[in-house]
Amino acid sequence: MNTHLRTQRRAPGKPLARLSVAALIILTGLAPSITAHAGPDDGRIITTKGHVDAPKAYWENGTFVLKNESNPYKTGADLYDLDKTVNWVGKGWDGRNGASQYTLTLPNSPSLGFLGEPGQTLYMAPTLTWGNHDPIWAGLGASVKIPTEQFRDGVFATDILSVDGPGRMELFRYNPDDGPAQINRILSSTSTGWHSWLLSKGSHTHNTTTFTRPGRYEVTYRTVARGTDGRIIQSAPQKLVWQVGGNKPILGDGTPTAVPTEERYNAANVGNLDTAKYVLSVAPHTPDPDPAKRRDADDKLSDITFTAGDKNLKGKLTLYNNGYFLTDLDVTNGTATWSEMMGGESSHLQAVFTPEGDSGARWISHQLAYEPGRAESVYSDDGNGQWPVKTPEERNTTLNTATYTPTSGDYTVRTVPSTQEGYRTIEVTFADPNFRGFIRGGFYAPNDYEYPKFDIETTVENGVARFTYREDSYFENSELIAKVLPHPDMNARASSVKLTGDYRRGGDYSASGTFTVEGTAGQAPAAGIRRFAVYLSGIAVIDGASISRREHAMLEEVRRRVPDVVITEDVFPYAMENRGLPQRATAWLWRRLDRARRRFRWWPAPFLINLRNIMQVLVSADPRYGGTYNFGVACVVWQSLLNAGYDPAHPVPVTLIGYSGGAQIACGVARFIAAQGIEVDVVSIGGVYA
Repeated sequence: MNTHLRTQRRAPGKPLARLSVAALIILTGLAPSITAHAGPDDGRIITTKGHVDAPKAYWENGTFVLKNESNPYKTGADLYDLDKTVNWVGKGWDGRNGASQYTLTLPNSPSLGFLGEPGQTLYMAPTLTWGNHDPIWAGLGASVKIPTEQFRDGVFATDILSVDGPGRMELFRYNPDDGPAQINRILSSTSTGWHSWLLSKGSHTHNTTTFTRPGRYEVTYRTVARGTDGRIIQSAPQKLVWQVGGNKPILGDGTPTAVPTEERYNAANVGNLDTAKYVLSVAPHTPDPDPAKRRDADDKLSDITFTAGDKNLKGKLTLYNNGYFLTDLDVTNGTATWSEMMGGESSHLQAVFTPEGDSGARWISHQLAYEPGRAESVYSDDGNGQWPVKTPEERNTTLNTATYTPTSGDYTVRTVPSTQEGYRTIEVTFADPNFRGFIRGGFYAPNDYEYPKFDIETTVENGVARFTYREDSYFENSELIAKVLPHPDMNARASSVKLTGDYRRGGDYSASGTFTVEGTAGQAPAAGIRRFAVYLSGIAVIDGASISRREHAMLEEVRRRVPDVVITEDVFPYAMENRGLPQRATAWLWRRLDRARRRFRWWPAPFLINLRNIMQVLVSADPRYGGTYNFGVACVVWQSLLNAGYDPAHPVPVTLIGYSGGAQIACGVARFIAAQGIEVDVVSIGGVYA
């Protein structure tokens, strides 16, 4: 009968943390007694057995920082530096019916093809746990205090820059009862498009996270935005460790305390391998003879066993999977066994054994081939193998974070039948297959564009985005709108198209759109660009990113009809430094008023926004103070033009479009732009001006 070794472990003491093992040998002349521990992450903050938001984006000192929001000490949720924490995915079962909550065996479903082959079993951190919190249910998110008004189109995203681990990692939402709409992907270690996820401030996800192999993963993240001034705003790259399988690391204060395995090995007794008779084996799990002790998914386990000829031998066995740390085991009475869910793909196990005291011999095993369903062994009679070397998963990719200017802003959107009756797919295809970004929008009640009745939420991959939905009578008569939100690395602006204003189930709808491709300051204007235009909105706006959907739709139509004109809309004309109302000490007031007017359209209090901005219009028109004010706004307009690719060395005409009070400010700004030798026109839309 196989035994599952569960011994008490304790962290190394402080003297051991200060002195190397080799130094202790020199000082004492004795081989050390090996202290029990679980690997390289002992002493870190172990986040597991509960809901964990990691990474979660926060805003500090003018940029993003990434945190782990969790409850590791069971004293209430708190924030921890991401690189001091470890997400541990152990085993777990439903507290109601005993079903496995740590494995996902893939059914034969085309929508799950990106995860692996039908019948393959993956390690899983579930979307939600039932009856307990085992093993971990993780997500990611963003603080409600992220200042999206400072970002181009309000867009910010979390990126997986790289995954260093023995297998592949996928994050997604999964509803197995929803046919071809059962999967909504979030992040991936393999796909360039799915390296990124669009965030919303104040939100967090509940998602499934899967891994193809157990072991230690280092995932490097960043959160990024493009400022309204065109600059990249990003967090420093930060790593989060996922320990998948193995023993739980020892909880500490975030400072690693473990003795490195190589150091422990170098200090251990060399001994004589010829007489050690060590065997390392892997085989399908042997079920417990007592049916009452068997658990769901036990048939997915493999037993990894170490035995020695000396039945009194003690020591430490460190297991690696494809060169990545898996777990540490205490060897007692010459043996140790660990039952692990190795997954449905082949890999190579390896062990490093360090005996306790002066008995036995240290050993680096040769690689032990793992194949699902097969038994294999390696022996110390063959001598020492090479020190474990990491073999990264070759399908994982690294995200290229260089800014990119799309070769075209053209795209098409259409609805097509899905693979099952009653479902349809929205498909967005871009002329430039290298474009990266996100698709949002949805089904809206007629002329009510604040929130959709049903959201579209997907990401562009290799120039195409798809979103499958179940058709519902609730969508009848809705307006179907698709929004294109470029990733902050793209030199491009958001765009939207309306496929229909009267949706009917089963209907085929299509539309074409063009997003604005931005240049960078100092470049010549793109070929064929004959004019730049700057839009200055009316007195109801609170910043440069809050124009109404009607205004945005109007500008999109202008862009479609005159594609040789570049239009910018990121200037807040009612502040000479372009600082929106939510960027001030009184931000709480303006945000509340902004929300209130959207809910209670005839409540008079929100008109304080209009009144405040009217005062700036009066300043602009005042012959005493207007010059100074208009010069400040002119500097903001000039920066907007430069960000959009305007080059003073290749001047083309500029049009200032002023709506409502924006017309007065456009008139005041025009003379300062014209002073640069540029032809300037002013267009007034319902404007007031002196």
